[in-house]
Amino acid sequence: MEIVHVHYVPATIRAALTRIGAPVTIEIEGESIELPPQVLPGEVEWRADLLKWLVRKCVSDYLGTPVQQRDEFDGAIELQLIVHTGLHPLEARTVVQEMYALLGGLTADEYEDMTNGNPLFAGHVRVEWDGLKARYAKILRSSAKSPRSSTPS
Repeated sequence: MEIVHVHYVPATIRAALTRIGAPVTIEIEGESIELPPQVLPGEVEWRADLLKWLVRKCVSDYLGTPVQQRDEFDGAIELQLIVHTGLHPLEARTVVQEMYALLGGLTADEYEDMTNGNPLFAGHVRVEWDGLKARYAKILRSSAKSPRSSTPS
């Protein structure tokens, strides 16, 4: 599976770190933003859409993996979602289960169509990822305060 890095810090972690005096600051496209400790408007919906997207991404990667290498894919995918993508283990397990449920629900013809059309499907998945990243940046920018702008002049 192609690695997807998600720089997401859940509200519970932001709140706990803020409470101990270590507010979370991230950088987006060169801009430093301090994240508020509470759930941001649109954050939960975005996270749910990210998980749905990861299911489609895993399906695309699975279909693009040669059959003889799928056992290796099976063993590594959940760990990769946790380590590289930053998912909670429960989220990663759910993504993998949903991927297999989606694949298992396909007829033989649908499976063949998806396998044959995988480059197109993979391209669509990449475009969706760009949209998710832009949406996340917009959520952060509209709801967070910039540390530079919070200092008195």
